[in-house]
Amino acid sequence: MPSLPLLLVDAFTEQPFAGNACAVVLDAGGLSRELMQRIAREMNQSETAFVLGGSGTRFDVRGVTALRAGAC
Repeated sequence: MPSLPLLLVDAFTEQPFAGNACAVVLDAGGLSRELMQRIAREMNQSETAFVLGGSGTRFDVRGVTALRAGAC
């Protein structure tokens, strides 16, 4: 498996260790849905976001829970 840049962020808050924890995988454009699902299960967060690519200030992001994949 490739080495991927990963962040763990606190969403919906301005305070550390508050809000909703979310794993964010950068440079995820080449990952299969199956691998995204496996990574989401490993992260064990309510949601894992995969940044697929983008242009300028627009980015394509897919949100994946431990149970299913979707599009954001």
